[in-house]
Amino acid sequence: FEAPELSSNFNHRFSDKASVYAGYNLSNTPPTLEQLQPFQDVSDPLNITTGNPDLKPTNNHSLYTGFNNFDFQKGTGFYGYLSFNAQTDQVVSQTLVDENFIRNTTFVNVNGNYNGNISGTFSKDIKLDSIRTLKIRVGSSASLSNFVNFNNDVLYDTRNTTLSPNVNLTFVWKDVFQ
Repeated sequence: FEAPELSSNFNHRFSDKASVYAGYNLSNTPPTLEQLQPFQDVSDPLNITTGNPDLKPTNNHSLYTGFNNFDFQKGTGFYGYLSFNAQTDQVVSQTLVDENFIRNTTFVNVNGNYNGNISGTFSKDIKLDSIRTLKIRVGSSASLSNFVNFNNDVLYDTRNTTLSPNVNLTFVWKDVFQ
C-alpha cells in the first residue's frame, strides 16, 4: 500500500504561566493478511471466513489542542483540552448467519468512525491562614463517539455521548494532614 503519513505539532508560550499547543497526525493501518486473502478459511465449519483483496488501509486522523494558564503564586489555574479522532476506510468484519447457523464472515471498509473529547478544569487555592489552605478544583469533560459496524449483514451506527462534571475540595493543614 502507498499511504502518506503526517505529524505536526505546535507549541507557544505566552508567558511563564500560559501556553497553548496543538497538533495533527495522520497514520495508516493496513489490513491483516487474513483480511486480505480471498481464500475461505474452513478450519471451523461453523465459522467460515473469507478475505477481501479490495480492502484499503485505514486512515487515522487525530487533531488536538490545549491551553494552560497556571499562576502558582496566586494559586489559580486553568486547563482546557480538545481532541478529535476520525477513521476513514476502517476495516470491519461483516458476518451473516445463515439458516443452518453457519457464520460467514468477510471484511469491508467503512467510514464514519470518530470520537471527540473536550475538557476543562479551573483550580484555586484559598489560604485560610498561614498553615491552612482550601484547594478547590472544578471541571468538566464531554465526549462524543460513533462506531460503524455490521450486525448480521445490517450496517449500523453506535453513538455514545457522555458528560462528566467534577468538583474536588482539598483541605490542607501544613505538616498535619491533607
